[in-house]
Order: sequence, then structure tokens, then C-alpha cells
Amino acid sequence: MESLRFAAQNRLIVEFDYVDERGRFSHRRVEPYSLNQTADGNIIISVFDLVRNARHSFRVDRIQSPPISNETFEPRFATEVGLAEFSINAPASTVRARPKRRRPSG
Repeated sequence: MESLRFAAQNRLIVEFDYVDERGRFSHRRVEPYSLNQTADGNIIISVFDLVRNARHSFRVDRIQSPPISNETFEPRFATEVGLAEFSINAPASTVRARPKRRRPSG
């Protein structure tokens, strides 16, 4: 989990293998945004999936050895990942990534 926290804080793209609830493996390439805890105690990471071009959440305990790249990304959403004290938010159902709002020019 520390490598995911580091990647989110430093806006680094992460690639990992994931095992879903049915035991199926998939390879993911994502922009990590936030870590949250579900009501039943699971830690999830909210990401933007670069291959599927969509937001998604993954249970951290199902992620297989996430390698961090040196490739950075510009955040698509306003989140808490840039904070120096990055912590797990609970519960996940109340924490959502919001689209970044632009200020009117002028």
C-alpha cells in the first residue's frame, strides 16, 4: 500500500496485475487518485484507468506487486492526493473524485 500512496502523492502512473472477485487476472495501467476504506473494512484505490479510459476502484488486497513508473501525470480530477499527509479516508461511499472545475477567465 505504501507504493500506491507514494505514486498517488507524486502523481506517478502505476501498472499492476489485478485479481478480481472471480479470480480473473487483468493488467492495469492507471493514474492513482485516492485511498479509501469501505464500510466493510476493505481498502480501495480510486484511479483513472488509462487503457479503458474510465474511472475505477480496486481493492488493494487484490493488487499484485504494483511497479511504479517514472512517468508522471497531470490530474484529471480534484482530489486529496497532493497533500503531504496522505491518509486513508473512510468510508469510501462518502468520498468521491470530482471533475476539476475551471475558474472563469476574466
